Order: sequence, then structure tokens, then C-alpha cells
Amino acid sequence: MSSSVAGPLVNLNTARSADIDTDVLFVPVFEGEEPSALLEGLNEATIQAVKRAILGKEFQAKPYELFVLPVVSGWRAARVALIGCGRAEEASMDRLRRVASAAALAAR
Repeated sequence: MSSSVAGPLVNLNTARSADIDTDVLFVPVFEGEEPSALLEGLNEATIQAVKRAILGKEFQAKPYELFVLPVVSGWRAARVALIGCGRAEEASMDRLRRVASAAALAAR
């Protein structure tokens, strides 16, 4: 007898972020990177919420750190989740694989 466990469907997509129709869109961010440039096309209120979170150190892009907010307009995704990748100079395939795993677990 075999059993299978259904988990969240995770896809890699190279389309523009604004065009991806999904429940949660994870955006990887490195420490010191300006994420508002990664959020092009989102409404101003959402971008301002991200800027406030960075200025208030609520989100610092530390490895695996999450900041989730609803998308009001501008993108097809229902929510956007910034996920920290740590410092760019410490990036490795292993680190990025772990960030992707953390995103998949958070999507559950």
C-alpha cells in the first residue's frame, strides 16, 4: 500500500512578478538591497509598508526572515512575501536552496 502527501505546489517562473497569478509570491531579498525596486508595479501603499518595515527594522533580510503583506492592486498575486537571503557576499547555492525550502515551508 502506498500513500502520498499533498503539499503546496511550488513553481519556478520567469514571468514578470506582476503577471504571476498565485496565492503567495515570494521575493528573495539580500541585506542592504532596496526591495521596492523588486516590487515594481505594486500600489504605493504596499511599497510604503515595505519601506516602513525596513526603516523600523521589522524586516532586515536576515536569512529566512519573512515579511508578508496583502497585494491590494498592481499584481495578480494575493500576497507578497519578502524572504531574507542574508548578505549577498555570503550567498551560495546551499543558502539559496535553504531559502527556497523556507519559502515552501512558509507556504504550507
